[in-house]
Amino acid sequence: MSSSPLVLITYRISDTQLDAIRQVSPRLRIKYAPTAEEAQRWHGETEILFGDIPSELFLRLPLLRWVQIATVGADRFLYEELLRSDVELCCSRGMHKYQMAELLFGLMVGISRRLYAYHDLQKKNEWTGALIRESDTLVGKTLGIAGLGSIGTHIASVGRAFGMHIVGTKRSPEPVPNVEKVFSPRELGDMLRISDHVVNVTPLTPETTKMFGENEFREMKPTAVFYNLGRGASVDTPALISALERGSIKAAALDTFEEEPLPSDSPLWKTKNLYLTPHVGGPIPHYTHHLVDIFIDNLRRYLDGRPLGTVVDKKKGY
Repeated sequence: MSSSPLVLITYRISDTQLDAIRQVSPRLRIKYAPTAEEAQRWHGETEILFGDIPSELFLRLPLLRWVQIATVGADRFLYEELLRSDVELCCSRGMHKYQMAELLFGLMVGISRRLYAYHDLQKKNEWTGALIRESDTLVGKTLGIAGLGSIGTHIASVGRAFGMHIVGTKRSPEPVPNVEKVFSPRELGDMLRISDHVVNVTPLTPETTKMFGENEFREMKPTAVFYNLGRGASVDTPALISALERGSIKAAALDTFEEEPLPSDSPLWKTKNLYLTPHVGGPIPHYTHHLVDIFIDNLRRYLDGRPLGTVVDKKKGY
């Protein structure tokens, strides 16, 4: 670390947030450059980057020591040049768990209690109690969580508050609060067979790419509902469409997709019993406020010579 490290900020933040960063230490040289044209002036001196780090930019930052990105998923930044380097990559782990759990349980309640169908009837001025026979509750049901990290663990606590039984997968299957049984990733099929609702919140790695495919959907109960709040590439999209069309599972809800924005001609738009949201699980109005808090904490750690928080394990990919 240099005596006066240059911090390059390329994310758009408010003046108040920028002032908060400047107040961390007079040792820091803070350069706010939200456009590529402004940023390139400082590339040769940048030691700390608060912004995205595509491979072409990485190669132009010879003094770089640490990068803070805005997302939990770091897969798109784990290219060979960065993997081979000593540069530390930090994500925004921990700041998505509340809003992602809210989206998940909003979808779960909406699907289980047929709220979407009632809303359609409302628009047609129709009153009927017939849908009660098709409704269900969450209490007593089993929620299977693929990926018991910070988000999955919080989902487990909310699920228990709904009176659900909670099971899940974890790379190192040690006990997790509120989870009745923890499976290894190799035991995913065992978890799927006993789950009424299945949510994927795993990071994208070679092991999780297309982890939900034809075999996995066949393992699920025909009454099961699948939710993907992880990465779009974790799901074999044609296999999911096929499972829904043939009734192998009851319904599904997707917040992430292999291609975003989702093309207007994607068959997903017209797949029956499928509910789509446009990757809104993580973003909230005050997202950058929480992100800046994480960055400031890490800045202080960096200056004190302490280990950084939210560090991405380059070998694991998250």
